[in-house]
Amino acid sequence: MAMARDGLLPSFFSKLDEKTSVPVNSTLVSGFVAALLAFFMDVSQLAGMVSVGTLLAFTIVAISILILRYVPPDDVPVPPSLQESAEFEPLPLSCQASNSEAPQHYPSCMDQTIPDLSKVENIATHKNEPIFQQLQNSEEGENLLESAKRVDADLEDPLILKENDGAGKLSNQKRRRAAGLSISAVCAGVLLVTLAASIELLPSWLRWCVGAIGMCPFLFGLTVLSLIEQDEGRHSFGHSGGFICPFVPVLPAACILINVYLVINLGTSTWIRVSIWLLFGVVIYLFYGMKHSLLSEAIYAPNLQEDDTVQSPSSALV
Repeated sequence: MAMARDGLLPSFFSKLDEKTSVPVNSTLVSGFVAALLAFFMDVSQLAGMVSVGTLLAFTIVAISILILRYVPPDDVPVPPSLQESAEFEPLPLSCQASNSEAPQHYPSCMDQTIPDLSKVENIATHKNEPIFQQLQNSEEGENLLESAKRVDADLEDPLILKENDGAGKLSNQKRRRAAGLSISAVCAGVLLVTLAASIELLPSWLRWCVGAIGMCPFLFGLTVLSLIEQDEGRHSFGHSGGFICPFVPVLPAACILINVYLVINLGTSTWIRVSIWLLFGVVIYLFYGMKHSLLSEAIYAPNLQEDDTVQSPSSALV
């Protein structure tokens, strides 16, 4: 039902019963297919196929946790309910609208007071005049004085802010690149280690060599991920109060290692049947899902803006 709702399958499977709100069509079709498989196949064969699907899902989830924690996507799709809203408009980064437009079009920006830059510069350049002393007695004056201090510092060295911003972006790019390479090293190491432990036809010394070679990128990538900081954009995914995976990156890496080892040892016949089933799904996606997917017409926004966009008052229309 969820895949049909997202456009990957025909809408026939997403229809709900008016009285019970149950997806009757998808339930009947999936139940009929499951009954046919149970009738013509052995139970052990079905158990192997179910195990492969479960283990593959767990492996993909573990890899996705590492990606979202260290190299999350820069843009995320806006929920369709917000796209259909007539008042929807992409939220500027850090509420970078003018002082007059921000409260009207982006109510979430109303809490962020934008000082009048002309007043701030005037205070910063006339700190010794009597008006400077009078401003200390009002709340607005205190806000202007704080902004004046920052402007005064920028006037002394106006390139500091720009240089620091550029250095931060450069260091963030390096961190993301190192994290991406480390995640790839962990996956490659897991594949080599599990193959060396599973293929019994190879000589013992060759299996030990391949396993040792595979442990090097696995441990190296795991060490690098443990030392570098996680991406700040990870807070834009999920919802407050939701489940958060602990012991990252150790737990996801161990999950990938164990699941891949179990998947490889399920047998050749099971993999042949699963490959045919996966090929059938790929054909459906290429000829139907790719053209009708909701993501093909989705509006993307920076991941740091998406959370503010969803929480804006316009989301009350959902």
